Amino acid sequence: MTLLRFHATFWSVALVTLFALGSVLADGGDRDHADGHGAGQSDESPHRHDAHGSHHTPLPLTNVATDSLYHLSTTWTDQHGHALRLSDFHGQPVMITMFYGNCTTACPLLLHRARTLQTDLGVAMPVLAVSFDPETDTPAAMRDYAAQRGYADGTLGAWSFLSGTPSAIRTLATMLGVQYQRRGDGHFDHSNLIAVLDADGVVRVRTEGTSPDVSRVVEEVRAAGLVRP
Repeated sequence: MTLLRFHATFWSVALVTLFALGSVLADGGDRDHADGHGAGQSDESPHRHDAHGSHHTPLPLTNVATDSLYHLSTTWTDQHGHALRLSDFHGQPVMITMFYGNCTTACPLLLHRARTLQTDLGVAMPVLAVSFDPETDTPAAMRDYAAQRGYADGTLGAWSFLSGTPSAIRTLATMLGVQYQRRGDGHFDHSNLIAVLDADGVVRVRTEGTSPDVSRVVEEVRAAGLVRP
């Protein structure tokens, strides 16, 4: 009788142990699955889009100036520490956009769109990327930014990442019709603009948004006679 009780007790303990071990393994498997599922959705999940909204609210464009931007006497500093003026680009079409380096949502897409436009136009058009945030976007910081994201080779035309004084940035933004404002978290709400200037520095084409589709913009640039087909 004692032996029977011993066997019963032994098998009861064994079954409870196996059940507990199975539960632990099941919980761990579910947790791994959940983590993997979250990683797989990191770029396109609703949470990611919510994060985009928390860092950047697109602001609409306003009226653009009809005067040449080359009339501005402002001196800018590029990512190599060189001083330049917009008028240094006189005589050729130039693309210009405004961004800030700490942006991880709209700005990388905006710069990618500018590069796509540059590629689809098929000409070596210079691109000026002007920062909203000169305190953070120092020449050294923007040199690293350009190198890390593949904008430093100049294969499709030189990219100049420019910083300037707050008043110079505000003046240029106003002439381009770009709105921007710093948020409490250090990020910016801003318009998403790519503009193409003619040889005299007058804005001839503006496109708004971060969509990579630039076929319509290519046609507008060509129709304005800024580049040859």
